[in-house]
Amino acid sequence: MRPSISQRVHYRAGDAEPSESTSTIVLTSPSRVFVDIRVKKPTSFEEAIFLADVGSADLIDWAFAGRSQGHMLGDEPGKPFSQEWIHWLDSKVPYGAATEKDAGLMYAQDDPTLTLEVGKNVDAETGAESTYEELWKDLPIEECEDGGKLYCMTAKLDHPEGKARGVMVRLGRFCQGILQVGSTISMERWAWNPHGYPENWKRIVGIGPHTIPCSMLNRPSINEGDEYPTERGVWRVQEKFSWTEGEATESSFLEMGKDPKGWF
Repeated sequence: MRPSISQRVHYRAGDAEPSESTSTIVLTSPSRVFVDIRVKKPTSFEEAIFLADVGSADLIDWAFAGRSQGHMLGDEPGKPFSQEWIHWLDSKVPYGAATEKDAGLMYAQDDPTLTLEVGKNVDAETGAESTYEELWKDLPIEECEDGGKLYCMTAKLDHPEGKARGVMVRLGRFCQGILQVGSTISMERWAWNPHGYPENWKRIVGIGPHTIPCSMLNRPSINEGDEYPTERGVWRVQEKFSWTEGEATESSFLEMGKDPKGWF
């Protein structure tokens, strides 16, 4: 699967007007490992500064990570792609608890960078089922380091004794990580700025009591199997992919992602 950086443009529940009250970005690796972080947009300058440092858990709209799967529903033009996201950790449920099925139909749009997701969900307060739609925009995967290489790395923390799970994905100029300890969620989003000083990588979202070592994936020298011990368990680099623009073909990404390397 082609890796992707997906930014949500709008959300529509039922017949309501489409709107976007969150900053939502999903990073997906060639093996379909993903990290989806949705934080409420700041309503003031002070809250924006707070969000960029260590924000309150009240700013979490939703955060989850796992692995996706899907298939085309036919070869005819206009047929959607059926997609399911399997949550290995989820901010809405405690560690190890079952989650609701998360699936939708993905429709290509005239703008090739846009995809419309259509599906059904259940209102948490009323229990009523309703339709929803989400419009997604693919952001470009850009290089950070010299040499023209593009990178994608994934890392996992799995510590059952401590009821802790974590997933990180670095793709191009973004890195996101989520750590769940019991019912507590911590998350970080980092972005690379070519004009940053003194460091190019900067944390732009940080929420929760635990630090997530996104910096371990922000170095091209990292290798599969490298480990980073923390008080909540050991983060292990599961995958490292690299390619150039000329190598970015569907077949090459299928080859990269055919083995999830013991993810879930």
